[in-house]
Amino acid sequence: MSEDKIIKIIDELYEKYGVERIFYSDMETEQIIRGMKGILANLDLNKQKSYTKEDAELIKDIYGMYC
Repeated sequence: MSEDKIIKIIDELYEKYGVERIFYSDMETEQIIRGMKGILANLDLNKQKSYTKEDAELIKDIYGMYC
C-alpha cells in the first residue's frame, strides 16, 4: 500500500471516530509515516466510539507496517 493511501485511510478513520486531525494536519507525508505510532495512539485515546472489527484489523495492519 502506498503512503498516500495509508494517510487517506488514517484521515477516514479520524473522521469516522470523531477525532480532530489537528494532531498531524501540518505534517509532511514523511513525518506522518515516521510518527504513525503516535498518530494511531491519538486516534485510540480520543475516539468517540468503539472500533468496528474491520477497522481494528486495519489499524493493526497499519501499526505492523509502520511501527
